[in-house]
Formats: sequence, structure tokens, C-alpha cells
Amino acid sequence: MKRPSTQKIETIQVHVYSTAGNLVADLHLDEAITVRQLKTRLAPDLGVCRFRQKILQDTRLLEDQDRIRKSSRLQVVLLNYIPTSTENIRQLIDASFEDSESEVEELLCKPQDVNASMPGGTKVNTANGAITALQAAASADNTNILELLFQAHADVNRHGNDRALWHAATQDAQEAARMLLQHRADPDATDLRGRSALLEAVAGGNHTLTQMVLEARADPNQCNVQGRTPFSVACHNNDEEIASTLLLARSDVHEPRNEYDYQTTALCACASANYISGLKLLLSSSVHVDSQLEATALWHAAWHGRTEAVEFLLEQKADIGKHALHGGTALCAAAFKGHDSILHKLLSNLCELQSEAAVRLLPEPLQLAMWSDNPHTVKLLLDARTNASGVRSNASRKRIHQLDGYPWALEMLMPALETLRLYQYLHERQAQTQAATASRDLSEQQQEP
Repeated sequence: MKRPSTQKIETIQVHVYSTAGNLVADLHLDEAITVRQLKTRLAPDLGVCRFRQKILQDTRLLEDQDRIRKSSRLQVVLLNYIPTSTENIRQLIDASFEDSESEVEELLCKPQDVNASMPGGTKVNTANGAITALQAAASADNTNILELLFQAHADVNRHGNDRALWHAATQDAQEAARMLLQHRADPDATDLRGRSALLEAVAGGNHTLTQMVLEARADPNQCNVQGRTPFSVACHNNDEEIASTLLLARSDVHEPRNEYDYQTTALCACASANYISGLKLLLSSSVHVDSQLEATALWHAAWHGRTEAVEFLLEQKADIGKHALHGGTALCAAAFKGHDSILHKLLSNLCELQSEAAVRLLPEPLQLAMWSDNPHTVKLLLDARTNASGVRSNASRKRIHQLDGYPWALEMLMPALETLRLYQYLHERQAQTQAATASRDLSEQQQEP
């Protein structure tokens, strides 16, 4: 049996000097290392990435793959970046997107500035519209390339690079997003339209990425330039899991959200999306069923034709007669959009169709049904004994036309004959009602002694 070796392993001493003759590093190594490993060890002390270092032994240039096996006196030379040009930036972007490690390594060793971005005003004809190498690698989920770029001291919060996380989110590149967040990418950075990584993750229905960005303390209430928040997008997509996650992340249920031209709240977003569990969750907290900025949740549910949401809100005693700001009641919204089944439910919930409330509320929906060319809706309202003589207000009609995307008066869109037909139907129905009333009165008079 062989005796264990008692020979002491000789320490490899490596002294590294600058070009000015100053000692940069005094290393005592237990085993041989490559020149690349040496450069990586020197990078923190020098403040310069390995790609900008050249190692000399006497006058001989050492290659990255060369091994240092014995004690040596070495010299490190620090290189400046080559002049930046649109062409070399584009080359690095393309190589980063195509996952070409060897080409990226070669370009960085020139050395090329990893943080350089395509000049403003330049026509960007790169993968996914990336303007930096970090953006390109992130959007393609190329984690090996990202590692190289970070070795080259890529700064995640420099101009252009600060949108790398957003690029990763748009492509569901989860591992790239994870790496960017580990390097302290700003989770609230946005593209030029104000879209954040969280908003993109929610829009794409990526639950894992949504949770990841929220754990990095992304703002759940940050909105884009259109005023859309992650929660409103989740509701629009009817994504209950993500919507619940956002509520647990303290998405502000009172924060204004844009829905068409209206400023709304989370409750309205849930109603618009038919998100019943979200409505229950909100109403169990501090939110009132009739709370509104410009329109109630019931109005939004009626406008979007969300039958289940309307039924649920009516069960919660939502006020049918509450007016939106210049947009009428929920009855008006349903009548204008021609949602007859919803209109029928709303009418059924009016205590008495001939009550003072009905007399006050029904003429305006009738007018909107006429102007939106919904004859079945007109008939439904007339059958509910709506007083046609009470049709006067134009304010709600004008506002709802704006919401429906009409930039000009509806008279210009509707054929004149169709308008005439609706009015004719209305007058005929009124005449029939008046004739029936007159006949009934005459019959009662004849029966009197």
C-alpha cells in the first residue's frame, strides 16, 4: 500500500504590475489558472472588464486560454474602447440576438463598448427593434449571452439597457428577466409608451413572470400613457389568477383607471370584464357598490353587455338610477348598445314601471335606442310603457356617441329612411296606446247608470 504523499504543494506566486510599474495584484495560487480567469479576478480591483485587459509576460502577449502554471511576473495593459459606429453596434446586437457566443466574445475583445446604443433618429432594423445588445439578448432569452455582456460590465440601468427587462417581458423570456432582476434592473422602467415589464407580463397572461416582477417590488399601480394599469388589463383579459395576485400585491382599488374616455376604478374594471370573484373581493373590502368617478360599475357592466356582472351587482342593490357623468344611467348604456337581455333585467328591477322613478328614467334610454337604430330595444321600452313625450335630453346621447367612437353626429351615419322608420314606429305605437285608452274610457262611460 502506498503511503500518502507528504510533499508540500508549491504555491504559485503571480505578481501583476501596471504599465507604470505599480503592483496591481499579488496572488498566491494553489493551482494553475488560465489567463481569462486571471483577468476576471483582476476586474474588480482594476474597475475594468476582462475584455479590456491584455496580459504580457516579458514582451509576449498571453492568450486567454494560456495557463499560468508557475510563479510569474506579469504586466496588465488596459485598452480603450474602439470608436463607436452604427455598424459595430448593429453587429453586436445581431450576434447577441442570434446567440452566437463566439462572435459576441470576439466583438467585445476589440474591445467594444457593451453599453453603446443605436443613435437616436437612426432607422432601427434589428431583431425586435432592439437598440442595445442587452435588449437583444433579453428579448431572445439568451442567458449565456447575457452573462457575457454582464462580464463586459453591461449596465442594466443605462439608456437603452433600462428597457431590456421590458423586452424580456414582451417575449415571455422568464430566465432573461430573472437574470436582469438579479443584476438590479429597475422593475418600473418603461418603453416610450409607458408600458412596464409588469404590464406586459399581465397582458401576456404570464403568471410566473408577473409574480417575479412583483417580488422585485414593481409598482402594481403604474399605468401606461393611456392610463391602463396591470389590474385593469388583467380584468379585461378575464385573468382571475393574475387579478387576484395584483390585489394581494396591494393594487390600489381606488386608483383611477382609464376605460374608453372614462376615469374608473378597479370595481368598474371588474364589471367591464365580467370578473365576478374580483367584484366579490372588492365589495368585501372598503369599496361601495355604487362608488364611481364618472360612471358606476353597473353602468360599465351594462355598456359591455356583461350579464353575469349586471345580475351580481343588482343582487348587491346597485342603484339603477345613478347617472354617469354626462353618460346617463345603466339603462341608457344598455339601450344604446342594444343589450336587450340586460335592459330587461334592469327594467325588472325597477319596483313599479309606472312609478315616479320609471317615468323619470325611461324616456332617455328610449331616445338612445332610437338614435342607435335598435328597433327591438325601442319596442322593449315602449312595451314597458315608457312615456315617449318625456324624451328631451341630448347630453347623454352626445356623450355616449363619443364613447362609441363616433367623431361626428349620428345623423350623418344613419340612413334618413331608417330614422324615419323608427319615428314612424314610435308614433304608431303611441297612437295605438292612445286609441286603446280612449276605447277603455268610452266603454266605462257607457257602463255608467
